[in-house]
Amino acid sequence: MTFESMPDFNGYTLEELLEAQAGINREKYPERAKEIDNLIAWRQARGFGVRGSYPERIRSLPLFDGQFDAYKLAAENASVLFATYPAGTEIPPHPHDTDNYGVISRGELLLTMNGETTHHALGSWYHVPAGVAHSARFMVDTEEIEFWFDPTDQG
Repeated sequence: MTFESMPDFNGYTLEELLEAQAGINREKYPERAKEIDNLIAWRQARGFGVRGSYPERIRSLPLFDGQFDAYKLAAENASVLFATYPAGTEIPPHPHDTDNYGVISRGELLLTMNGETTHHALGSWYHVPAGVAHSARFMVDTEEIEFWFDPTDQG
């Protein structure tokens, strides 16, 4: 007898959940199908689309090619990202070569830098200096606007 553990669907994007919903064998995995259905309904009821609940003009921007969902607005010596993080998302420690600022527009962020974790809620701004390793956790569906500046351009 083999034991199959239940996947943790909380870290899936809405797009991934929709793909899982379309492909799951409902007869073989009824509990998994129900969990997927519930997560999709919960996210859609709160305005989270495949790529967040941003206005259509923002959703028409090019997609960011990275480890999270975001729309990218090009700017001189900077990038502006409209990012979406599903509940349960954890980003391991990593540095950037950019000087990053962000503001939470929905949900909350737990940001760890230099061994200290700070909580950022709706409307809260944060700063991650270039080259500083940091990690992030999102316990609830979260959206934020991130500004990634070239550190050599002091404006």
